[in-house]
Amino acid sequence: MLNAKLCLDQQSLLRVALGIQTLTLCFSEAAQRTIKQAEAEDCDRMDIEHFEKILPQLVCKYTHEFY
Repeated sequence: MLNAKLCLDQQSLLRVALGIQTLTLCFSEAAQRTIKQAEAEDCDRMDIEHFEKILPQLVCKYTHEFY
């Protein structure tokens, strides 16, 4: 059950906003890299296999940025 009186302080709201922004950037970059991978393979459509190929690069990049 959700507490209707739940309040977040300014710092918590900032953390939530930064988390959302980070996820948005990550998803945007993943989409761009997936499109480039599909184009490199001369495909008209991107598929899950293209995403799977770029995923290790993305994980490595964002792991190093956060730690």
